[in-house]
Amino acid sequence: MSRYIGKRVRYECGYCKKQITLNKQSVDDSVNSGEVFCSVMCKNQFYLSNRCVKQKNKNMNFNEYQQKASTTAKYPSTMRLIYPTLGLAGESGEVCEKVKKLYRDDNGVISFQKLEELKRELGDVLWYVSAICTDLGINMQEVAELNISKLQSRLERNVIHGNGDDR
Repeated sequence: MSRYIGKRVRYECGYCKKQITLNKQSVDDSVNSGEVFCSVMCKNQFYLSNRCVKQKNKNMNFNEYQQKASTTAKYPSTMRLIYPTLGLAGESGEVCEKVKKLYRDDNGVISFQKLEELKRELGDVLWYVSAICTDLGINMQEVAELNISKLQSRLERNVIHGNGDDR
């Protein structure tokens, strides 16, 4: 929500709801209140909470994703499993590089642009996980459900920390 106060405009921070006042010249008339933030921290938290993401496939489950992603898998059948596994390693490395540079270059502050870059890289990671599942003949939904069951069991048994798959 915004209000004119002479040549100044009062906005509510899109994340913490704190009232902020800005010069009219510094704010485009088309800016919505939800797009104005009192600090970089609030802006990052807003985008990290995904409240601003407009998703085309909002309620897509893993199996639907896997089916759609498989239509874009264009690699030789002789490279089954090898190609997506090596691709996963590469894309995971790219995510790590982007996070490393966030801390090296931006003091750990995640700008909207950097967040969008990370989402694209994580999407590539997801695509390769999907391709591996497809090549193994398993569905992603089952993998996700098994993983959550495993983690919940560890939490209930108070062994979420530690080492080894069978704890």
